[in-house]
Amino acid sequence: MSTRIIQNIGATFGSAILATVVSNSMSGEAATASTISGAYHAGFMVCTRRPRVFLHLLV
Repeated sequence: MSTRIIQNIGATFGSAILATVVSNSMSGEAATASTISGAYHAGFMVCTRRPRVFLHLLV
C-alpha cells in the first residue's frame, strides 16, 4: 500500500519537474518543431542526468 503511494508521489514530482524545465526552455521562443524538440530534450536530460539535485530539494 505505502509503496504505491510513494510511486504516485514520485511520478507527480517527476511530471512537474519535466513540465517546468520544458516550459522554461521554450520561454520567449516561437513554437517550432525544433524548439519543442530541444525543450523536451533539455527536460529529459535534466531529469535523467541530475536526479541527486532534485532529491536534495525534497529532503
